[in-house]
Amino acid sequence: YVVVASSILHRVINEGLRNSSAGDTTIVAMETAMQATYQALPKNKHGLLSRNAAAYLVQKYTMQVYGYSIRGLGSDPADAQTTTSNHPNGYKKLRQKSAPEMLLGLLESRQGGHGFALRDAAVLAVMMKKLVMDLDAILLYKAFHTLTSLDGFIKNEDELTDLSIKTVLRVIQAWDWLHWHDFGTEKDFFVEAMTAPTHVMDEFGKLAMTLIEAKFYRERHSRNPFKEKRLSMADTLQLAHETTQSMGMWQDHDCKAEKRFLIKLDPDNDGR
Repeated sequence: YVVVASSILHRVINEGLRNSSAGDTTIVAMETAMQATYQALPKNKHGLLSRNAAAYLVQKYTMQVYGYSIRGLGSDPADAQTTTSNHPNGYKKLRQKSAPEMLLGLLESRQGGHGFALRDAAVLAVMMKKLVMDLDAILLYKAFHTLTSLDGFIKNEDELTDLSIKTVLRVIQAWDWLHWHDFGTEKDFFVEAMTAPTHVMDEFGKLAMTLIEAKFYRERHSRNPFKEKRLSMADTLQLAHETTQSMGMWQDHDCKAEKRFLIKLDPDNDGR
């Protein structure tokens, strides 16, 4: 559960609407990708998509184009509620709209509440990617500053545009950890995980290192070979996303090995 500041939501939607009016190429490309499915979906009496249909369209193409699965695009704004009693920070708000639902509602108002045009769906999909990127950037800086606040994890890294590979790997691992845990209540767990990474964290780091090496290889003709290889926070964020998206394929070998091991424990093939 992530609390999204209203200022971030308003910035994302205002930027999305400006880009839509300006014919932003990313929105036009998404519109083109969605067009066939949009035409096939049923329309209401105003010739627009219902909330359900728009949510389906955005979910489908956000996953297809960006690899993101979005939760919170409910069929009815009254049903867009989040029970947060299990949130580590102890939020107790019920019936709180999710960020995707709020963006959906704001876009619906553009058509007087009558439904969604193709451009609305394309804008929402692009805005969802922008929102994810903005929140991930905030979390990445939080990971960096969390590590620098603890003794021994990051040293001599005052310039965020020039990070060592070791620091980049640590920040990416911390960024991933902070997606699933709350540092405020699990500080000891964080220190333990950063000191002795779990198998999954170790694999995440190995994959990130592979992607870093691939990046430097692609840039071998434009980089100074005598200069230490270092990266910016923007590079680090891009690598964090690439690592997350590639993790499933990277772990495929582990999954197959575990499957072979489990099969050997069942010689009679009866599942017991």
